Amino acid sequence: MRYAYYDYPQDFIFQYQKQVAATTTAQIQKAAQTHLKPETS
Repeated sequence: MRYAYYDYPQDFIFQYQKQVAATTTAQIQKAAQTHLKPETS
């Protein structure tokens, strides 16, 4: 019911899980370097 409300596909959770599993360490490192700025907090 929630998927329909947000107009998500019926297999949203399975797509999400596949994308999370396919995420590489390099992608995580790049995102952390881009978005996490401890010197500004």
